Amino acid sequence: MGGEGAESCSAWSPTRVSASAPGNEVRSRVQFFPNGYAAMAWLASTRGTGDLGITQITEILPNAGVAYAGPLPDEFQMKAICTSALATRAPEPPFAEHFIARLRAPGARALLAQAGFEVQGRAV
Repeated sequence: MGGEGAESCSAWSPTRVSASAPGNEVRSRVQFFPNGYAAMAWLASTRGTGDLGITQITEILPNAGVAYAGPLPDEFQMKAICTSALATRAPEPPFAEHFIARLRAPGARALLAQAGFEVQGRAV
């Protein structure tokens, strides 16, 4: 669903949106949140059945009171790509190097995948 910016997330309730509603009516009933955690907190507090929130998997899994139903179809995906690099002018290079090394450690891929990240590519 569209948002107010790159960080916005949405949630809606079928009790407020009928399947036959035109696009503008549906959009007027969607609630936008500043981030996925806010959307999931709202969703966890609802008591309706079939309420739905759309955000990153990594913002769904750690929240109690909501259940991850599955990914959106590929044509609706907006995947975030996360990378790591050491800035040439980093004030504390050893700390940054240690952090990056932990991301590359043998057990890190499994932990990241468990948290909802799709781990691809190679660890350099």
